[in-house]
Amino acid sequence: MNLLLRFETESGPRTIVAPGIPLKLASLIANTMIETGHYAEVTDHYPPVAMAERIRQIKQQKTRTSRPGTALSLV
Repeated sequence: MNLLLRFETESGPRTIVAPGIPLKLASLIANTMIETGHYAEVTDHYPPVAMAERIRQIKQQKTRTSRPGTALSLV
């Protein structure tokens, strides 16, 4: 997950983008920031995709990893 934080300092507004944060931790940080009056948002790494397309991608990944011993031939 990506965590986007924006807050005011004496030097002006600051924005922090923190990639690779686990969802549980990112949500906890975002909620704390929002409670103290700052802007925080948790975003997904994946680009917006229709749900049907996302399901198709997940199924393709599962079938690729669930076929051990499948050999590819190069011609």
